[in-house]
Amino acid sequence: MPDLSAGIRFEDDDTLVIWGAKMASFLPDRTARYEHTGDRTIYHWGKHDILGGLPLDLRTVSEDQETQIGESSFRSIEHWALDDDIANSDLIRIKEHVLRKFGPPTMEETTEGGEYSAEWQVEGAVIKIVFFEQDGLKLHFTVKQNP
Repeated sequence: MPDLSAGIRFEDDDTLVIWGAKMASFLPDRTARYEHTGDRTIYHWGKHDILGGLPLDLRTVSEDQETQIGESSFRSIEHWALDDDIANSDLIRIKEHVLRKFGPPTMEETTEGGEYSAEWQVEGAVIKIVFFEQDGLKLHFTVKQNP
């Protein structure tokens, strides 16, 4: 089982992104780029393997309570799939991987309409999958620092 107590490890380049570290500390030596959208800053990490070999296109979204780019702290990382086919295949791929690595979820729900959510409480983090329909199928996968 991957250790999430300190942060998220990008396994492809063996980089540990430490929970609580200022986002500015990751920007100079990373290929990450950011965009400021007015009410939030989105840090794009690119594609990395996490959680024991799961390749995903990753980003971190910081709500702008802080006024300076990079001043927010690293608390979560996420992956979105917005196309119907990609959302369906990512749901299967991510769910199977997380089940293999962490076992059954601590919470799981499927609605009659086919929407799905699952959550794993692990040491140091909460892993969550949300699959829903909103102008097409969408999948939102997050790993958040355990408060």
